[in-house]
Amino acid sequence: MATKQKPRSRRPATKRKGKAVNLRAQNQRLERELDELRKENRQLKRSLGALICKDDPINMNLVPEDGVSEPSLDQLIKKIERAGK
Repeated sequence: MATKQKPRSRRPATKRKGKAVNLRAQNQRLERELDELRKENRQLKRSLGALICKDDPINMNLVPEDGVSEPSLDQLIKKIERAGK
């Protein structure tokens, strides 16, 4: 003889809808934050691009000797050694 089982009751609809409303609100908040971060990211990329593309005159004919200033490195070393004595 089979007994009838009492059907399981579901949660009241208000609780489920309340949770869904909270999730929707959280989702909307996260989407707004994501939009703000994307805008900030685009602005940073533009700023970086402006820095990289800045038109500074560069002399391509320079050689390493052009970067050496007077006095020579040997003279600087001798001067430091004299100061240490």
